[in-house]
Amino acid sequence: MSGKTIERILKVLIAIVLLILVAGGAAFYFIVQPPAIETGAEVEEKVERATGVYNVLIVGTDKVALNTDTILVLSLDTTQHKVNVMSIPRDTMSNVSRKVKKNKCCLCCGW
Repeated sequence: MSGKTIERILKVLIAIVLLILVAGGAAFYFIVQPPAIETGAEVEEKVERATGVYNVLIVGTDKVALNTDTILVLSLDTTQHKVNVMSIPRDTMSNVSRKVKKNKCCLCCGW
């Protein structure tokens, strides 16, 4: 076999592998759907945003693997001069419809 024949065979094999990967990814996307999150009764009431209140998410990471070890929600009320901080432990159980029910930042999408 000449060099051009081997090169042509390699190109065809790479094209076939890429086609299989794209088709498999498309099939996986359309077949496997994330579980629906049950919201209960739909709320039609509109809630106005409070003026002068700011909410901040603070996430702290470790130095070794950049895991989020600290999750804090800070609420700053500038009109009443109040600060509220809520600490959420890293492995807090959450009420979501998925197998893993622990609150990890990598799973924050609700899947």
